[in-house]
Amino acid sequence: MAKVFLSYSRKDQAFVERLYGRLTRDGVECFFDKESIPWGANFVLALEKGIDECEIIVPILSPDFCKSEWIQIERTSAMLDDPSGLKRRMRPLLRRECEIPRFLRPLNHIDVTTDALFDKEYPRICRDLGGSPREEPKLPKRGTLPPEQHLPPGSRMPYRSMGDRFVGRVESLWDLHDLLFDKDVAVVSGVGVIAGTGGLGKTQLAIEYARRFGYLYEGGVWWVEADQGLGALITLVSEAAKVDIDGKLPEAEQAAQLWNELRGRRASLLVLDNFPEKGALEPYLPASGNVQALVTTRRSF
Repeated sequence: MAKVFLSYSRKDQAFVERLYGRLTRDGVECFFDKESIPWGANFVLALEKGIDECEIIVPILSPDFCKSEWIQIERTSAMLDDPSGLKRRMRPLLRRECEIPRFLRPLNHIDVTTDALFDKEYPRICRDLGGSPREEPKLPKRGTLPPEQHLPPGSRMPYRSMGDRFVGRVESLWDLHDLLFDKDVAVVSGVGVIAGTGGLGKTQLAIEYARRFGYLYEGGVWWVEADQGLGALITLVSEAAKVDIDGKLPEAEQAAQLWNELRGRRASLLVLDNFPEKGALEPYLPASGNVQALVTTRRSF
């Protein structure tokens, strides 16, 4: 399967995050700088290496993209490897109306200037890039209490739903869904935090969310008691997701290995229950956009 390089302007990052999430969920391996360049790596060298290793470049066309200096790097790479365009290495998507660069004008582009057009064209885009598009799961009507669902294979969820006895918190469940799925909020951090003092039912709310919305995470739902430490997280998630981790590495490197292995898999949900009131949260958070995290804690962030 071809590896795809997503080339874009920062002004279009929210759209590209959405595109990246759906493509990777549907089996397309992508180079997306926000997810594919490790912390501390040389950004320019990593970009050039990504371009060289990818068989397909998908420019996200917009006025800001066309004015970007980075387009010169990608243009040079494309012209050297496929000067006539016969290999179809460049496959443009038009996100915002703009004056298309001269070297891309002969190439047919796909119009995704509205969300409706993107949703209509996505199956074609995905198949053309070697993926297998799937229908978006249908949600129940907002404001109603979603029924408990079977969780995807590979999930680790030790707690059951309260069923019909869970009342009075329907809106809170939908607020969590919005937080984790809204592209302007969840995509920025990938983390929803239920914070408050003891006795507010934070853990039960997280249980109900996992049991009622967990079917949307086809890669699995992993419940971790966060107060047991990072080592417990690595062990529990790697076993559930069937990821081999080098136990001789320091914990931080084991975590990095885990998230890297999960990078190309389907969307998953990590629930960190009862996160300690002291200590850094960042080491526990997934470095992969495919894995979202839900944290319950008494502390405020």
